[in-house]
Amino acid sequence: MKFFKKYFRNNFQKTIKNILGFASSNKMSIPNRYKSLLNRTLPTFLPEPDSVESYLKQLDINTVTCVNYAHRRLGVFPEFIVTLVYLQELGISFNQITSLPESICNLSSLSVLYCQYNKLTSLPESICHLSSLSVLICNDNRLKSLPESIGSLSSLEEFNINFNQLIDLPESIGSLNNLKLLYCSNNQLVSLPDSIRSLSSLDEFDISYNQFISLPNSIGSLNNLKEFYCENNQLTSLPESICNLSGLTTLFCCNNKLKCFPDSICNLSDLTTLFCNDNQLESLPDLINLEEILYNNNPLTKLPKSFHFVIKNSKIQAHLHKEYIKIKRTLCKQLIIDLDVVSVVLDFF
Repeated sequence: MKFFKKYFRNNFQKTIKNILGFASSNKMSIPNRYKSLLNRTLPTFLPEPDSVESYLKQLDINTVTCVNYAHRRLGVFPEFIVTLVYLQELGISFNQITSLPESICNLSSLSVLYCQYNKLTSLPESICHLSSLSVLICNDNRLKSLPESIGSLSSLEEFNINFNQLIDLPESIGSLNNLKLLYCSNNQLVSLPDSIRSLSSLDEFDISYNQFISLPNSIGSLNNLKEFYCENNQLTSLPESICNLSGLTTLFCCNNKLKCFPDSICNLSDLTTLFCNDNQLESLPDLINLEEILYNNNPLTKLPKSFHFVIKNSKIQAHLHKEYIKIKRTLCKQLIIDLDVVSVVLDFF
């Protein structure tokens, strides 16, 4: 069973904060979109900012490649950091920093930047000159916009801007040819730039908890996409082009206003996980390779004919609401229900 965002947000927050703050924590099973944030440690710790000057006198700055200033209650960015020209990884998360200096572009070797959980309202344009930057984590800030030249980050592979105040994404984002992970949930996005079609390397895309009413057909051009999360929006339909995502394995589209799926979705033979609960669906797609599906709180009138094959061969775990029990009884000879865990096992003969 994949990890629910609501549970993750409300009950796992402290654990994740420790992990993102580079502290040790027990591993837990969570969606792949969060796994990439685990087990990242920045081993080099510098002293408190007020003692930096004396510390630097004893330090060869050419040897400093990794700095962690997480959880230091900083209100401003420590200016001395931009003098560490060989710095490769920088962590300043869980502080109260309101801005990053334009001089951050001096860190030409920087490949990883963690600046989540601060009070950033924008990113400096100069950050786009960091040609070696491959990981940029700036979720849980107050970002209202991104630099227009963000597409210049040619090495960027992971970009996390979850939990900000973004209303749009710059057109140049389509130039991030190496981008594999793009997380922009919990913002105020209403549309995607047409250039999104150019993100041919994208593996995971999260636009959940925004204000989308529809999605562009350009979504179908993301040929390498494996996981797509668009739950908790105002979507009334999914684009027909979604059938072009031949490698898609995971689709979260719950808590929208979907009335039906496009017929072409049945062509997604690699799709193994579908969460479509809390919509307005009257039927479900015929997807014979499903291993997990959540579809409660929909006005279903029928289930796919292939469900008997799926359940018998994959022992699929389906999650039901009480009101649908009668529907299931008409489709199988034996039904075992455990209302405590809200799961069923259907045994077809």
